[in-house]
Amino acid sequence: MLTKESLLSVSSPPKKIDVPELGEVFIRLISEEQAIAASKLEGPESRAKMACYSLCDEDGTRLFADGDLDQVRGLPFISILEIFQQAMVHNGLMSDEDKDAEKN
Repeated sequence: MLTKESLLSVSSPPKKIDVPELGEVFIRLISEEQAIAASKLEGPESRAKMACYSLCDEDGTRLFADGDLDQVRGLPFISILEIFQQAMVHNGLMSDEDKDAEKN
């Protein structure tokens, strides 16, 4: 039987992706609150924020807290862009076709 507690404890496994300059990393599904916060930002800040929200270890635990945004901005741009695009697709905020169009 589905309960409030069981619904709120549901988690999905992180996804392993290959990122230029960094190698293999994991991304996770983000919360509704995080998706709204990221969607209100534009440009480089939104890419770094999405990376901050979605980068995780193999267990799905976030690697960076919200306060680590400046550190995340220090990663190579090509890496941030790939993490952003992959996280957007993984979270249903961008289609694969949109991702491919953005690269071109």
